[in-house]
Amino acid sequence: MIAYLQTKKVEINSVMLTGGVSCNKDFQTIISWLTKKSKLPLLVAPPQLCTDNAAMVAWMGHELIRAGQDVDIR
Repeated sequence: MIAYLQTKKVEINSVMLTGGVSCNKDFQTIISWLTKKSKLPLLVAPPQLCTDNAAMVAWMGHELIRAGQDVDIR
């Protein structure tokens, strides 16, 4: 997926795993390998925030703001 987005000239500066799937260690291992290969930072939500969508969305917004990224939700 990362390579595909890069061929479409989509600027990617990090990858963030959130939601229930982010607790899957095998999935984390695969995504970690892909992000390292692509030299991208990987952010993984804390497990306690992966069961409630509101908490997950709030955490993602917090991380985006902390990274200085636009969080316009129009």
